[in-house]
Amino acid sequence: MLAIKRLASFADIQRNQWEAVLGSVANPSMFQTFDYQSIWWKHFGETNRHRELLLLAAMDDGVMAGIAPLMIERTPLLWYPTIKFVGSPVCDAIDFVVPKGREQEITSAFLSQIKKVDMIEMDLAFIPESSSTLAMPGVEALRVDTCPYLDLAAPWEQTRTTLNRTVKRYVARRERSALRAGRLE
Repeated sequence: MLAIKRLASFADIQRNQWEAVLGSVANPSMFQTFDYQSIWWKHFGETNRHRELLLLAAMDDGVMAGIAPLMIERTPLLWYPTIKFVGSPVCDAIDFVVPKGREQEITSAFLSQIKKVDMIEMDLAFIPESSSTLAMPGVEALRVDTCPYLDLAAPWEQTRTTLNRTVKRYVARRERSALRAGRLE
């Protein structure tokens, strides 16, 4: 039986439990790791009186089955509560930590629990386009920005051909500058 439990702090969850769940996620991100989340919270959440931890754990017969690393942030001027992912806005990709194949079930349970929290809005930014969270009923996806990236698995000369002229010149200047400093590998 799936139950959602609110945890008071990152100390209430063991790193190995978190990493076990993260190991079964379809497309994990370093921003979803226990280390990133707990350290970010320690330095930017605990010390900020405008932020309150909303760390949810999905428990399936006593075993951790998913994690929702969230916080409630109150805007200083208006003081209205907004739910965000821990780590926002200094992350590239973040999402609920749920195992592949159970995204619909566990994310639905998280969203049901979140709706019980007194808030004005949920601003779950930085969810990757490939995430099943964006396909959930009632979730409205709004593209705000695109994060540029380079596919580093491809050979550099092949990647270079995909760049526009301005970026090619910028990269060439940086390469020349690096070569003046020493050998570039």
